[in-house]
Amino acid sequence: MPPSEACLNARTSLEEIRTLKRDFDVAYDLAVSSGKPMDITKAQDLKVSLESQMTALQETLAIHEAERLYDLKRQYEAQTSLLKKAGLIEMRKEADASGVEREVSFMTGIDGKAYPMPSYETIVYRLAERKELFETKADQGFTKLLLVPFCMSLDALIAKFKAHMLAYKKTHPAFGRTDPTKTDDSDKPEWNPLWVWEERYNGADANGTLVYDPVLFDKDNHYGKTKAEILVNQEVDNDDSTGWRVLLLQGGKDNKGVKGIPRSGNGQAEGTKVPRQDIEAGKSPNDYLTRELATTSIEDSPYHGESGMTPEEWIVTFMTDLEETDKPMDNWQNATDSIAYLAGTYFTASDHVPNAYWRRGGRRAGLSRYGPGDVGESIGVRSAVRV
Repeated sequence: MPPSEACLNARTSLEEIRTLKRDFDVAYDLAVSSGKPMDITKAQDLKVSLESQMTALQETLAIHEAERLYDLKRQYEAQTSLLKKAGLIEMRKEADASGVEREVSFMTGIDGKAYPMPSYETIVYRLAERKELFETKADQGFTKLLLVPFCMSLDALIAKFKAHMLAYKKTHPAFGRTDPTKTDDSDKPEWNPLWVWEERYNGADANGTLVYDPVLFDKDNHYGKTKAEILVNQEVDNDDSTGWRVLLLQGGKDNKGVKGIPRSGNGQAEGTKVPRQDIEAGKSPNDYLTRELATTSIEDSPYHGESGMTPEEWIVTFMTDLEETDKPMDNWQNATDSIAYLAGTYFTASDHVPNAYWRRGGRRAGLSRYGPGDVGESIGVRSAVRV
């Protein structure tokens, strides 16, 4: 395989750095021995150039590593294309400091503000910041990139999701059918590809009855945050991905789509550096949340850095998986896949944990819920790593 562009750039930068270092050493010795202002200035200028080249090399190496582990550019462009097609992002032109116009992708948040999509360079930088963690997670199979317009209205996102599946059906007639070779109710004009527990999902992120990142599934002591609170915190922190979440998920076979949630006894271990055993279905949301909180912050844990998912994240994951596999994700009635608890969220008003699935018998996806203590053999969790 020929060397990548990033690799070639790194080699060129390294040669330039070596040359600059030799020139700086000579200039530095001369400045020390002569003490002349002219010699000191020359040494200082060479030092600035050397530091600039070192920074450029670090950036080039970060890109090389991101491409090696994640094929990041291709995945970033594929996610951008999908989000455009699904109507989850809009485009506008902006002028930079020099007056040059460029096209910017953005989504409209729950507060009506525009939030630009994180740039490729931003993701590269974040991966480089926590290089050791992301190398370990990549070895465990967390290589599937997901760009989620997290602070978009959930109602709007659900409507876009439904419209996307209907559009997909037009070009993929077998989608939705119980038997792909036979027409059925999914081929009728009135087919609805999505069932939603409207009593709780509708307006839940706007009115604060759906909270994110709970510590407990407890109405009074969940310690979660509303979407509005998360937005405020991101803005206070000057987060360069405000309004968005960038995730890494375990990829499916040949990195097509995402890995399913295995039933009890069917999990496998992935990773050579820190082997990670699959989290299997068959536990309650309380069990999964307790396990997550006990392991995610421990650096030598196989589950370090992982978190539960949200309805917004599951929807984008479903669309990504469908785009790459032409099959509905979390098709739990096939006796192999499982329903997904969305344990990164909690309905405080009703004391329920969201879940999501594809119901083959009903020929549609579903956004539903379970009680925190409920157990089902075909229900589990899919972990994500936030970038």
